[in-house]
Amino acid sequence: MTTLSLSLVSTLIPPTTTQDVEREVINYIASTSNHSFMVGKELLKPLESDKNQQGVLSFGLHDEEEAVKAPTEEDPTPAAPEGGWGMRWVKPYLKVAECVREPKIKYFRTPKLGGYVSCPYQYSYEVDTMNEGDGPDIVDGACPPFPEFTVSTTTDKGTFSLDTLGTDGEFTDADCALAVEWTKKLSEGLTRVCNEKITAEREYRAEVTAANDTHWTELDAARKALDAELPGLLEESKLAAASERADLMPETPEGEDPVPTPEEPEAEKALREGVIKLQKLKERVITQIESITSLGARKDAEPRQLDALKAALLFMKTAPEDCVTWQQMKGYVSTGVFLVMFEKTDVSVARDVLTAQTAASVKAMIEGIATKNVERTHVPISNLLEWLNQAILVHDAAVEVRKAKQAAAEADGAAYDEKVEDTITDVAEEEAAAAPEADT
Repeated sequence: MTTLSLSLVSTLIPPTTTQDVEREVINYIASTSNHSFMVGKELLKPLESDKNQQGVLSFGLHDEEEAVKAPTEEDPTPAAPEGGWGMRWVKPYLKVAECVREPKIKYFRTPKLGGYVSCPYQYSYEVDTMNEGDGPDIVDGACPPFPEFTVSTTTDKGTFSLDTLGTDGEFTDADCALAVEWTKKLSEGLTRVCNEKITAEREYRAEVTAANDTHWTELDAARKALDAELPGLLEESKLAAASERADLMPETPEGEDPVPTPEEPEAEKALREGVIKLQKLKERVITQIESITSLGARKDAEPRQLDALKAALLFMKTAPEDCVTWQQMKGYVSTGVFLVMFEKTDVSVARDVLTAQTAASVKAMIEGIATKNVERTHVPISNLLEWLNQAILVHDAAVEVRKAKQAAAEADGAAYDEKVEDTITDVAEEEAAAAPEADT
């Protein structure tokens, strides 16, 4: 019975002592079922001083030489083709007729009779590596994609091996030639698979980039519309607030000068204006809900700024256990539950929250996040992040207003019944309270 194993050869640099040197390692990655115990095993190339040690044979397979054409009578000095001769394996295969007679063969289990043949292979393919840094800025009317990638070519090499261990079978020259042919087809197949994979990744990135650009165009237009609309809304609200304060003033006795209407306290102004903007941002999210639910279909890796989405969901009082992974969160925002929770979120009143859902925790989570890079990869998350930043401002302003009202009431000797700050419950305390009491 012939068995097969497939391995990859990589470079290993042991980081333990200064005496360590760069050494190759063979990683066994596939085999037929009767040799499945080999998968996951490693074979470290022996040091030069141990060149007769078990396991040394396969490492010499990847030595290469120039593929110089042999001279003939008609062409005793063949000329190199344009671009050079290229390279070829020094040994197209390694053959061991009887493994038990070869002391350099490495057994991972009990030695057995049989033969062994191994062929080297290598294949090259392109790899896209994500660049570090923030990349170019967003400019008027354009949202350049992010992140950027550097294209490089990498080469992997390995061995395709056959054995007849446990039998007295030997490999013929024809068997070895067939193994070389199979190995060539394997190399070609791996090259094709890798090229198809990187092509598919690039095509998907292009689709995501195009969709994100469409979302950004919509978001940019909505921002400009709000910038144009907001001043009028704030002015209208300012006049209405001034009128309300004037209505609360006592009537001026006849013959006396009217008492000036007091200026609006800064905290109340911040809350009033903040609520107006927050409501408009909330309406924008709802209007563009399809772009947000589209996150559920994303197949790319999690965004660098995943905490932006997590923070927004937590501030909406989403359960922390539902905000752990990218898969969980993008799935959640694509459901109707998300929209219901979002619509009923009111940060202008004191709430009952968990520690992870507090304004302080959420602020810490989004501190330092580059907003422009959220936009350039995930406009829907950027939309929620903009709402979140405004929601935090409204939350803080509302707390300040309630504190001022409480202080004024206490100064007048009156009771202030409204809850001033959020009630924070630690997760451990909540779990303990929900647990059934022990029998006594």
